[in-house]
Amino acid sequence: MVIRVAITPITGLTIGAAYDWAPIWMTSPSLPLPIDVNAYKQRAAELDFEFSHGHAMVSGEVVYNIWPVRSSQVIAISRCSGIISKGNTL
Repeated sequence: MVIRVAITPITGLTIGAAYDWAPIWMTSPSLPLPIDVNAYKQRAAELDFEFSHGHAMVSGEVVYNIWPVRSSQVIAISRCSGIISKGNTL
């Protein structure tokens, strides 16, 4: 399930956020531990923005994923990643 909210406070600027929780989509991940992928659910939080003015545009997002794992060695596996991009239109 995904919940997404986005606002445009001024023309050309959009700020958004999303939260997702669902079973992992992989059937055989490359994990160092013997883990059943059906035994846990992925949770992800995301923040993003997009700003455009004239022919220029800048956008970016940050995503934080966490996968609770039922193991005596690991409580959770997590990852944070982000990207910023720019572009021009003709």
